[in-house]
Amino acid sequence: MKKMLVTGSSGLVGSLAAPYFSCSYGVTPARRSDFDIRRLDSVFKFVKKSKPDIILHAAAATSVDRCETDRQYAYDANVLGSKNIAMAAEASGAALVFLSTDYVFKGDKREGYSEADIESPVNYYGLTKLSGEREVRTFCRRFYIMRTAWLFAPGGGFIERALSYAGKTGPVLSARGQTGSPTYVPDLLECAAALVKTGAFGLYHAVNSGMTARSGVIERFLELRGIRRTVKESDGRAPGQVA
Repeated sequence: MKKMLVTGSSGLVGSLAAPYFSCSYGVTPARRSDFDIRRLDSVFKFVKKSKPDIILHAAAATSVDRCETDRQYAYDANVLGSKNIAMAAEASGAALVFLSTDYVFKGDKREGYSEADIESPVNYYGLTKLSGEREVRTFCRRFYIMRTAWLFAPGGGFIERALSYAGKTGPVLSARGQTGSPTYVPDLLECAAALVKTGAFGLYHAVNSGMTARSGVIERFLELRGIRRTVKESDGRAPGQVA
């Protein structure tokens, strides 16, 4: 049985990836405490020990707000960490699945973006994820870069954050004018599983079909949960705002 190393195994994607792939691979789930992603020697040591055929790199700094205010944190995780993982994958002969984001784009294209579109991130999170992509391309030959968006799953993601805010007073706030493709994490993992079987390395956009407004998705899920709250679109960030 082939082996898979899953980084970020305590996060939204990683926590679901380990059990999802366990029927097809010998999975080693890796948490932050298992090795220091900022240190190349630490990464190399752990990868050498686990001997993966595939690395699913789900570890990342994903808080858009924190990435803007704590840029060292964002750089260490999304750029330096990705470089170290890519170098370790190349040295060990493992294929690398790198999860990226739609935030590498400006976000003003109404019909959605293709892999051929020019990247233009407007915040530091998007910039670091794009830089991470470039590190992967530079240091690893066998890679799948999967850009995804608006991830959600039971117990996590932007929808669950909206539901957690619903217990507070006042409206649930959502960023104004944002449209995108909400993506169910198990579907993303199914896509990754199919992709690695092809051996067709490269860049891919991996989201569920269709597009909608972020505020509309939140309204619908509140309705399904029987929660009577107003969803209000807001410019910029505000306390309790859904990312």
